[in-house]
Amino acid sequence: MKVAGVLLFALLVGHIFGCGSPEEALELFQKGKKEYLKKNLNKAELLFKQTLEKDSRLLSAHIMLGKTYFYMKKYGEAEKAFARGIEKFPGNSAVHYWLARIYLLDSKKSSQAKSLLMKTILLNEYNFHAHHLLAKMYEREGKIKEALIEYNRAKLIKKGFDQIHRDLGQLYKQAGFPRRAEDEFKQISSGKKQKTGNEDKK
Repeated sequence: MKVAGVLLFALLVGHIFGCGSPEEALELFQKGKKEYLKKNLNKAELLFKQTLEKDSRLLSAHIMLGKTYFYMKKYGEAEKAFARGIEKFPGNSAVHYWLARIYLLDSKKSSQAKSLLMKTILLNEYNFHAHHLLAKMYEREGKIKEALIEYNRAKLIKKGFDQIHRDLGQLYKQAGFPRRAEDEFKQISSGKKQKTGNEDKK
Protein backbone atom coordinates (compact mmCIF):
# COMPACT_ATOMS: atom_id res chain seq x y z
CA MET A 1 0.00 0.00 0.00
CA LYS A 2 2.84 2.37 0.84
CA VAL A 3 4.45 1.75 -2.55
CA ALA A 4 1.16 2.45 -4.31
CA GLY A 5 0.84 5.69 -2.36
CA VAL A 6 4.33 6.80 -3.36
CA LEU A 7 3.62 6.03 -7.02
CA LEU A 8 0.34 7.96 -6.90
CA PHE A 9 2.11 10.95 -5.35
CA ALA A 10 4.80 10.83 -8.05
CA LEU A 11 2.17 10.78 -10.78
CA LEU A 12 0.39 13.77 -9.27
CA VAL A 13 3.63 15.74 -9.02
CA GLY A 14 4.46 14.85 -12.62
CA HIS A 15 1.02 16.05 -13.73
CA ILE A 16 1.35 19.36 -11.90
CA PHE A 17 4.90 20.24 -12.88
CA GLY A 18 5.06 18.58 -16.28
CA CYS A 19 5.83 15.01 -17.23
CA GLY A 20 9.26 13.81 -18.20
CA SER A 21 12.74 14.87 -17.26
CA PRO A 22 14.34 18.27 -17.89
CA GLU A 23 16.76 16.48 -20.23
CA GLU A 24 13.87 15.24 -22.38
CA ALA A 25 12.36 18.72 -22.47
CA LEU A 26 15.66 20.30 -23.53
CA GLU A 27 16.16 17.70 -26.24
CA LEU A 28 12.71 18.44 -27.67
CA PHE A 29 13.38 22.17 -27.38
CA GLN A 30 16.63 21.94 -29.35
CA LYS A 31 14.85 19.95 -32.07
CA GLY A 32 12.15 22.61 -32.14
CA LYS A 33 14.74 25.38 -32.56
CA LYS A 34 16.32 23.56 -35.49
CA GLU A 35 12.94 23.24 -37.23
CA TYR A 36 12.18 26.90 -36.45
CA LEU A 37 15.46 28.04 -38.01
CA LYS A 38 14.71 25.92 -41.07
CA LYS A 39 11.29 27.63 -41.18
CA ASN A 40 9.48 24.34 -40.67
CA LEU A 41 7.03 26.12 -38.39
CA ASN A 42 4.43 23.37 -38.14
CA LYS A 43 7.06 20.94 -36.87
CA ALA A 44 8.51 23.59 -34.58
CA GLU A 45 5.07 24.29 -33.09
CA LEU A 46 4.54 20.61 -32.29
CA LEU A 47 7.99 20.22 -30.73
CA PHE A 48 7.67 23.33 -28.56
CA LYS A 49 4.26 22.12 -27.35
CA GLN A 50 5.78 18.76 -26.49
CA THR A 51 8.60 20.55 -24.69
CA LEU A 52 6.14 22.41 -22.48
CA GLU A 53 4.25 19.21 -21.76
CA LYS A 54 7.51 17.82 -20.39
CA ASP A 55 8.47 20.99 -18.52
CA SER A 56 6.05 23.93 -18.39
CA ARG A 57 8.63 26.00 -16.51
CA LEU A 58 10.98 26.35 -19.50
CA LEU A 59 10.77 30.05 -20.37
CA SER A 60 12.58 29.69 -23.70
CA ALA A 61 9.95 27.24 -24.92
CA HIS A 62 7.13 29.66 -24.09
CA ILE A 63 8.90 32.40 -26.04
CA MET A 64 9.73 30.20 -29.02
CA LEU A 65 6.20 28.81 -29.21
CA GLY A 66 4.84 32.36 -29.21
CA LYS A 67 7.30 33.44 -31.91
CA THR A 68 6.39 30.40 -33.99
CA TYR A 69 2.70 31.33 -33.77
CA PHE A 70 3.59 34.93 -34.66
CA TYR A 71 5.37 33.96 -37.88
CA MET A 72 2.59 31.51 -38.70
CA LYS A 73 0.25 34.51 -38.38
CA LYS A 74 -1.68 32.76 -35.62
CA TYR A 75 -1.77 36.00 -33.71
CA GLY A 76 -4.46 34.96 -31.26
CA GLU A 77 -2.45 31.91 -30.22
CA ALA A 78 0.73 34.01 -30.07
CA GLU A 79 -0.97 36.53 -27.79
CA LYS A 80 -2.06 33.76 -25.43
CA ALA A 81 1.43 32.24 -25.41
CA PHE A 82 3.14 35.53 -24.51
CA ALA A 83 0.44 36.45 -21.98
CA ARG A 84 1.10 33.11 -20.26
CA GLY A 85 4.79 33.91 -20.39
CA ILE A 86 4.26 37.23 -18.62
CA GLU A 87 2.06 35.54 -16.02
CA LYS A 88 4.72 32.93 -15.31
CA PHE A 89 7.80 35.14 -15.78
CA PRO A 90 6.80 38.79 -15.12
CA GLY A 91 10.42 39.89 -14.87
CA ASN A 92 11.40 38.73 -18.35
CA SER A 93 11.72 41.50 -20.93
CA ALA A 94 11.36 39.29 -24.02
CA VAL A 95 7.78 38.22 -23.32
CA HIS A 96 6.75 41.85 -22.80
CA TYR A 97 8.44 42.84 -26.08
CA TRP A 98 6.77 40.11 -28.11
CA LEU A 99 3.34 40.76 -26.66
CA ALA A 100 3.85 44.43 -27.58
CA ARG A 101 4.50 43.35 -31.17
CA ILE A 102 1.21 41.47 -31.19
CA TYR A 103 -0.66 44.50 -29.85
CA LEU A 104 0.96 46.73 -32.48
CA LEU A 105 -1.01 44.79 -35.10
CA ASP A 106 -4.24 46.17 -33.62
CA SER A 107 -4.60 49.97 -33.63
CA LYS A 108 -7.05 49.69 -30.73
CA LYS A 109 -4.27 48.25 -28.56
CA SER A 110 -1.56 50.82 -29.34
CA SER A 111 -1.57 52.24 -25.80
CA GLN A 112 -1.11 48.74 -24.38
CA ALA A 113 1.70 48.13 -26.86
CA LYS A 114 3.44 51.33 -25.79
CA SER A 115 3.16 50.39 -22.11
CA LEU A 116 4.65 46.98 -22.84
CA LEU A 117 7.55 48.51 -24.80
CA MET A 118 8.27 50.85 -21.91
CA LYS A 119 8.14 47.88 -19.52
CA THR A 120 10.52 45.99 -21.82
CA ILE A 121 13.03 48.84 -21.70
CA LEU A 122 12.63 49.14 -17.93
CA LEU A 123 13.52 45.45 -17.59
CA ASN A 124 16.24 45.54 -20.26
CA GLU A 125 17.45 48.95 -21.43
CA TYR A 126 19.63 47.31 -24.09
CA ASN A 127 16.71 45.94 -26.14
CA PHE A 128 17.30 48.11 -29.21
CA HIS A 129 14.26 46.63 -30.96
CA ALA A 130 12.01 48.02 -28.21
CA HIS A 131 13.62 51.48 -28.49
CA HIS A 132 13.19 51.34 -32.27
CA LEU A 133 9.50 50.40 -32.13
CA LEU A 134 8.83 52.99 -29.44
CA ALA A 135 10.52 55.63 -31.61
CA LYS A 136 8.26 54.72 -34.54
CA MET A 137 5.20 55.02 -32.30
CA TYR A 138 6.28 58.47 -31.11
CA GLU A 139 6.93 59.49 -34.70
CA ARG A 140 3.41 58.47 -35.76
CA GLU A 141 2.05 60.48 -32.84
CA GLY A 142 3.97 63.56 -34.00
CA LYS A 143 6.24 63.52 -30.93
CA ILE A 144 9.42 64.26 -32.87
CA LYS A 145 11.69 64.99 -29.89
CA GLU A 146 10.73 61.74 -28.15
CA ALA A 147 11.12 59.80 -31.40
CA LEU A 148 14.60 61.21 -32.02
CA ILE A 149 15.66 60.29 -28.49
CA GLU A 150 14.51 56.67 -28.88
CA TYR A 151 16.02 56.28 -32.36
CA ASN A 152 19.35 57.53 -31.09
CA ARG A 153 19.21 55.23 -28.06
CA ALA A 154 18.58 52.29 -30.39
CA LYS A 155 21.47 53.42 -32.61
CA LEU A 156 23.89 53.58 -29.67
CA ILE A 157 22.97 50.06 -28.58
CA LYS A 158 22.99 48.44 -32.03
CA LYS A 159 25.61 50.02 -34.23
CA GLY A 160 25.29 49.41 -37.96
CA PHE A 161 21.59 48.51 -37.91
CA ASP A 162 20.50 49.80 -41.32
CA GLN A 163 16.80 50.21 -40.55
CA ILE A 164 17.49 52.50 -37.60
CA HIS A 165 19.81 54.70 -39.71
CA ARG A 166 17.20 54.76 -42.48
CA ASP A 167 14.31 55.69 -40.18
CA LEU A 168 16.34 58.24 -38.26
CA GLY A 169 17.61 59.77 -41.50
CA GLN A 170 14.06 60.11 -42.81
CA LEU A 171 12.93 61.76 -39.59
CA TYR A 172 15.83 64.22 -39.63
CA LYS A 173 15.00 65.00 -43.25
CA GLN A 174 11.32 65.65 -42.46
CA ALA A 175 12.28 67.74 -39.43
CA GLY A 176 14.45 70.02 -41.59
CA PHE A 177 17.93 68.71 -40.74
CA PRO A 178 19.25 67.40 -44.08
CA ARG A 179 22.88 67.34 -42.99
CA ARG A 180 22.11 65.05 -40.09
CA ALA A 181 19.89 63.00 -42.38
CA GLU A 182 22.78 62.62 -44.83
CA ASP A 183 25.05 61.45 -42.00
CA GLU A 184 22.56 58.72 -41.13
CA PHE A 185 22.08 57.62 -44.75
CA LYS A 186 25.86 57.31 -45.10
CA GLN A 187 25.81 54.73 -42.30
CA ILE A 188 23.56 52.37 -44.30
CA SER A 189 25.69 49.39 -45.29
CA SER A 190 24.42 49.39 -48.87
CA GLY A 191 26.14 52.73 -49.29
CA LYS A 192 23.12 54.17 -51.08
CA LYS A 193 22.55 57.82 -50.25
CA GLN A 194 19.26 59.65 -50.32
CA LYS A 195 18.91 63.26 -51.37
CA THR A 196 18.33 65.59 -48.44
CA GLY A 197 17.90 68.97 -50.10
CA ASN A 198 19.24 72.13 -48.50
CA GLU A 199 21.83 72.30 -45.77
CA ASP A 200 20.90 72.51 -42.10
CA LYS A 201 19.90 75.91 -40.90
CA LYS A 202 22.49 77.38 -38.58
